Amino acid sequence: MENIIQQKQQGGNHVFQERQFFFSLVKISIPVVLESLLDNAVHLVDGLMIAILISKRGLTILGTSQPFYNLVFFTYLAWSIFGTIVMARLIGKRDYERVQRFFIFQIFGAMMIGIIAWLGCLFFSKEIISFLYHSNYVSGQTRGEILQEGKKFLQIISFTFPFTGFTIISITSLYLSNIFIIPILISSLSLIGNVAGNYFFIKILGFGVEGSAYSTVIIRLIEWILILTFLIWKKPRFFNLNKLSIKFDKEFYQATKKMFPLILFNEIQLAISISAQFIIFFYFGGEIPYAAHVLNISIISIFYSIFSVCSITVPYFVGKSLGKKREILAKIQADRILKYFLILSILTGIFCLLSAQLVPRIKNINRQTAELSRYFISWQSLSISWQLISTLFYSLFRTGGKIKFIIPLNAALTWILTVICPIIVFMVLENILFFSPISASKIVISFISLAEGLISLTFFILYKKTKWTGKII
Repeated sequence: MENIIQQKQQGGNHVFQERQFFFSLVKISIPVVLESLLDNAVHLVDGLMIAILISKRGLTILGTSQPFYNLVFFTYLAWSIFGTIVMARLIGKRDYERVQRFFIFQIFGAMMIGIIAWLGCLFFSKEIISFLYHSNYVSGQTRGEILQEGKKFLQIISFTFPFTGFTIISITSLYLSNIFIIPILISSLSLIGNVAGNYFFIKILGFGVEGSAYSTVIIRLIEWILILTFLIWKKPRFFNLNKLSIKFDKEFYQATKKMFPLILFNEIQLAISISAQFIIFFYFGGEIPYAAHVLNISIISIFYSIFSVCSITVPYFVGKSLGKKREILAKIQADRILKYFLILSILTGIFCLLSAQLVPRIKNINRQTAELSRYFISWQSLSISWQLISTLFYSLFRTGGKIKFIIPLNAALTWILTVICPIIVFMVLENILFFSPISASKIVISFISLAEGLISLTFFILYKKTKWTGKII
């Protein structure tokens, strides 16, 4: 009888703990998703406003800056991910003084990345874009016009790089100290400002695609001022900018040397693979498939907001537990997060599929481009569900310290299945089977979406077979 009572009590405790964990996860996830949704909507506004006010040529010009922009953004992302993992473990250890020092270390690192990227764009934007973009289906004169406008756009947008890094690091750090409202408010103001700015610069002043870049620069500068003002004024517990001193910390150096290059490699190869897809569609597809792909990415970027939850919630729960040396609890939390995210991935794919049906109804967008983009997004809805699960697995692996084997595997699968194979498929369809560029593009986007499923399945098998409790700092 005593055993039965004890089992019931344990079962009741388990249900209570499960419910408590669920509400804690929701409490953190909703603000993170909402802020990321608003921030990604800023980029969506650029794509939609250019599509509506300038049409497909404007989208093509916008797309030329994407490869380099992706490279910079994913570098920031790698730096932020690394910092979130280390700070979560330090918070778990209650080593708050070193959390403060590491935050300052992260801020200076982000600013340096931004300044280097800005200078590179300022002096080498023409060479970067000219090197990347060639096409069998775009004439030399048209290509020259597109690249010239793309160069101007990239030079203008590069002024956001120093500010963006500071903002990304600050916002992710605020999440770890349970400050959620400020990032949401700032991103809301950015979205409203970017809508007004795009309309003002493109429609009223007639600046064309460059107007969108000017709007984004102003918005990112205002964002930086607002977040800096908050940090100086409120002085959050762990992240006080008034203590601007960097002491050499051997463990920071060792953690950076051990983890950051691997995380950076993964994010950079991911950025290059995404950029390679832009280039592939431009080279093999021509202007219409390329414009459709740019519009496709602009719209589905909204759904990539969900991905940011992985980068925050996994270190928040699992990283802190590992910092406290509670490995069993960390594994239980990881399994719970996985269960909820499987449901979330299905819902995300469904909403993405529904959004695809709205694209042809947007006024003033080139009909052929809109229809092709609708087809792309419909397939990408499947891809997004797979990618969300893959991102969660990757977050669990890197938070647990098991990244030496997962990163090369992820890079190999990504490049083989989503870059090299699509090139081969394009070449076979167009040169041997004589498919039109539009028909070939449809098949290639379908292939990429199915390939993402294979990557996700591989990660699932590895997760079930791997014990991940590595020491980071």
